[in-house]
Amino acid sequence: MGILRLAVSTILIACLFKSLPAYSQPSPLITLNKKNLTLQEALDEIHKQTGYTYAGESNFTQYSHRVSISAHKAPLIVVLDSIFRDQPVTFEIVGMGIIINRRPVRDQNVHGWVFNDKREPLEGVTILVRGEPMTAAVSRVTGEFSIHMHFADDRLVISSVGYEMQEVEPREGEDAVVYLKERIGELSDVVVVHNGYTEKTLKASTGSSDVVGTTLISRRVSTSLLDRIDGVTSSVLFNKNIQANTNQSSITIRGRSTIFANPNPLIVIDNFPYYGDIGNINPEDVESVTILKDAASAAIWGAFSGNGVIVITTKKGRINQSPKWSFTTSQTIGEKPDLYYQPALSSSDYIDIQQFLYRNKFYAGVLSPFQHGAVTPAVEIFDATSKGVLSSGDSAAQINALKGQDVRRDLNKYFYQRSLNSQYVLNVSGGGPKNTFYLSGGFDENRSDLVRNLYKRVTLNGSNTYLVLQDKMEVTTGVSFANSKFYNNNTTSSNLFYPYASFADANGNPLPINVGFKNSYIDTAGGGQLLDWHYVPLNELKNSDNIANLADYRINVGLKYMVRKGLDLRVYYQYGWGDSISSNYQNIQTFYTRNLINSYAQFNNGLFFYPVPQGGILDEVRNTYTANSARLQVNYQDSLFRHGLLNAAGGAELRDIEGESRRTRLYGYEKGVGISAPVNYDTLWPQYPSFGTAKIPYYNVNGSTAERYISYYINGDYTYLGRYTVSASARWDESNLFGVKTNQRGVPLWSVG
Repeated sequence: MGILRLAVSTILIACLFKSLPAYSQPSPLITLNKKNLTLQEALDEIHKQTGYTYAGESNFTQYSHRVSISAHKAPLIVVLDSIFRDQPVTFEIVGMGIIINRRPVRDQNVHGWVFNDKREPLEGVTILVRGEPMTAAVSRVTGEFSIHMHFADDRLVISSVGYEMQEVEPREGEDAVVYLKERIGELSDVVVVHNGYTEKTLKASTGSSDVVGTTLISRRVSTSLLDRIDGVTSSVLFNKNIQANTNQSSITIRGRSTIFANPNPLIVIDNFPYYGDIGNINPEDVESVTILKDAASAAIWGAFSGNGVIVITTKKGRINQSPKWSFTTSQTIGEKPDLYYQPALSSSDYIDIQQFLYRNKFYAGVLSPFQHGAVTPAVEIFDATSKGVLSSGDSAAQINALKGQDVRRDLNKYFYQRSLNSQYVLNVSGGGPKNTFYLSGGFDENRSDLVRNLYKRVTLNGSNTYLVLQDKMEVTTGVSFANSKFYNNNTTSSNLFYPYASFADANGNPLPINVGFKNSYIDTAGGGQLLDWHYVPLNELKNSDNIANLADYRINVGLKYMVRKGLDLRVYYQYGWGDSISSNYQNIQTFYTRNLINSYAQFNNGLFFYPVPQGGILDEVRNTYTANSARLQVNYQDSLFRHGLLNAAGGAELRDIEGESRRTRLYGYEKGVGISAPVNYDTLWPQYPSFGTAKIPYYNVNGSTAERYISYYINGDYTYLGRYTVSASARWDESNLFGVKTNQRGVPLWSVG
């Protein structure tokens, strides 16, 4: 203490010069490497090297902490900052002296809450008082905590696995509200279940559900969201082979619950049901997919959840995150399908079987003069040989030539190609202390392994969140747009072809195959007045013009007002619009059009006239929907009976879905000028060359639908000690079902888990 007494007079003299002008002087450098020193011992070492004396609280050595110093030519101020960090005293340099003051004491209990950047409470967060490792607290399931602080200038150190650590200086008399930012690149053991109304951890959920996060969604490369989640969830069947007109669904969750009604699970995107094509959703814009499987998890959606619910949550920005740009691209090349993988009857064996059948009169009926149906070239050769039209030598030569042909070679050459799938996505996300934003744009182009089949998609997605009214109100807006185009021009079925069919000659010129009528009949039918009746596969592929165009957009607006701690009021609205147009133009060069024109051709006075106009045929199918959805909801979340957490939500929602459908066919249509010819649909026309009659096909159909729903619901769960959870849900759905009595239009549903 001798040095301390001696230093007092020195410090007092130095204080006299404090008011004099200060001139810049080099900071002394310190080299010191010692451990477990008292604060006084450390200051003595500094005095020896620099000449700086110290004075202040006489008993500071009794309550200060030991320190360790490792410095090499370090400035004095840096060393002092190091040894005084987390000490109950502070320092101030005055002249050549170091003044030591005790930190102001203010005992207080600090109360507060910890949330993530989505304003969700965090459980298990560690709260420490800086410099006092023995003073700690842990947040409860509500995110609430309470801790004692001794000094007025104490700071709280708040940390949790998967989140960035924060230091907070609480204000006297105010609750501390802390938002932790998720640490990018670290795994979190907290899985959040989104059911479209509320969010809860998987641990607190009593129902059966699967959550597919960004990591799993990004594991597979595909433009389809369903392909991305195929095989990564249990009890979900993805049906690849759907038979037409069988009321099947491409997704089945824990079996099918409806027979004649809609077999599809309910698709929910950002709080509301989605009525468009799920193929419009860009997987790169999806944050998570939650699959609700049983009644306890899906009952909140009432009658709509009979076949399960798939809840899609899109990506959003984060609070206090600088703009983060991301560009993703992929190129996936696929080989042609192996047409030889599946064993098939060879051309030689196929022709031998046909020869056996011919000898046993199997083709006698179709080869009669009164029948004109097509037969294969081998059968025509056998028939011509038996009638003496073709010599046995020529017959054998032609049959041997056919046996050497394989239709798979031509299919592989003209109808198949290597597939190429290209994806491009650019997005930016971020946010400030009171707002978040997310914006993305995507372009996809999938070239099929079938020649002239192509898929293109453009997507735009944006969302913003703002905190207003002193952070009591959260305003959310979102816009999503998608446009897809399908080119489905390669629809020729291999079932039309016999194993030895050939599509082109040695020079690559298209060849006809035997389809429809026998070649002997086609060459003479109508005396040359009918259209060419041959079926030429390569020409069909060239002239096909079958395009489907899908457009879809959604606009979302949400308000969330915090009435008081744990109680908030939410209002959501969504406008959705979708339009799909399928256009199949079959010009006069296609077999379908030529066959239909010839079939209705009428012979009169040595001439033909055509009830089906000579020209192309345009088939269009258009489906449009407009959806308006609104919801008013009250959420309550707070501790109950000290060790429990009550989480409840209730409200009402309205939905109005208007749909229009139109199917049209135009005959004699010329695509370049957009004109068509009138047709007599009422007359029964004799069919050529058969003796039957038929009306010209009529496909002009218009329809509209109007679905209106009103629902009331309540859903809640109570968790005790973070381990025991009980949940309950109740809902009442009403709709404008036609023909049902008013008191029978409502359906009550409930569940307990």
